[in-house]
Amino acid sequence: MNDQDKTREELLAELSDMRHKYEKLVTRHKNDLKDTEILINTIINNLPSSVFIKDNNFRKTLANNAHLLRMKAHLKSIGLDSSVDILGKTDFEVTTKKQSNEYYTDDYAVIKKGEKIIEKEENGYDPDGKKITIIITKVPLYNHLGEIIGMVGITTDISELRQKGDEIINKNKQLLKLNAEKDKFFSIIAHDLKSPFNSINGYSELLMESVALNDLENIKEYAEIILKSSTRAVDLLMNLVNWAQSETGRIKFTPKNFYLDEAVKDVVLLFEDIAGQKALKIVNNINDHREVNGDLPMISTVLRNLLSNAIKYSHPGGEITISSKHIQDDIQVSIADCGVGIKKDQLKKLLRIDEAHSTNGTFNEKGTGLGLILCKEFIEKHHKKIWVESDEGKGSVFHFTISSVLI
Repeated sequence: MNDQDKTREELLAELSDMRHKYEKLVTRHKNDLKDTEILINTIINNLPSSVFIKDNNFRKTLANNAHLLRMKAHLKSIGLDSSVDILGKTDFEVTTKKQSNEYYTDDYAVIKKGEKIIEKEENGYDPDGKKITIIITKVPLYNHLGEIIGMVGITTDISELRQKGDEIINKNKQLLKLNAEKDKFFSIIAHDLKSPFNSINGYSELLMESVALNDLENIKEYAEIILKSSTRAVDLLMNLVNWAQSETGRIKFTPKNFYLDEAVKDVVLLFEDIAGQKALKIVNNINDHREVNGDLPMISTVLRNLLSNAIKYSHPGGEITISSKHIQDDIQVSIADCGVGIKKDQLKKLLRIDEAHSTNGTFNEKGTGLGLILCKEFIEKHHKKIWVESDEGKGSVFHFTISSVLI
């Protein structure tokens, strides 16, 4: 039977059957599209990254939940209505002119020129309004004909990764510092600490021979050398012990109120005889009976090391001045000498353990540079500053600050 032989009723029945099949096919495709849409929405709305789409007119046509939340925080941060619907709007309608111009420059390159922007770093805001660091990727969106119909943007918060990266960098720096400290420590033990003991041993033998010969002149000379060497060894050992304890956290930081002038006077008394050997005059201009707050043993160690250095590098017959002055809530203590000074290229290295060095004093006194490192660490435990000003050939001034007790 051909179509001509079919009755009207039969043709209508076939058409109805075809229509039902077509409707089922359309319904199935609609359901497939809806399922695909649900799948895509489920995926993008559960991504931690912001996802958005813009059309050829730079208007947002799609934004996932993460992007909507961040845009609300952004709108609030710039004083705009955070409840505004961003879909269908350009950036010029929902953000500042400066930011809109920046976004437009990138978007134009993507939408109009087909360029890609991959992981560009920018500042942004999280859903709580906290400033964060993000990376943004923007790529062209094509239709089935290969025509650009917009762009897709994805932004990811990398603040935590950046923080962890910074932590790794800082830990690497700490490891380098620890290695430098270890190397310096062993260098001091192997060389600087061995030197005075070798001197003591050698001159002790000569002293015994001189005693046997009743050679009073040499006995006095050798005894003085032994005294100087043993004093240097004790000073070095004390600095080593204090430094090692500080590095391992075994020195407790116990700040309390004390009188600065009394602490300085006690230290000056310790060095009067040593200064006298060079005919040096120590001028203590700290006369105010003023209270400061700090760890007294640490501050005394700082004063001892700085005054010892001033004596070591001063020319015979010179003058060392100790002074103080108010700087806001702090007291600045200064110890000035008229000695050899420090070369400019050595100033920046002076308070670094990995660069620690020392030159001989004006009487050929030996040193390690460790005392200044210890001063720096003790002052930093007080959350204060220590620094030096120096003119080569004219002298140096070491300054440090300590908290003043307000009256």
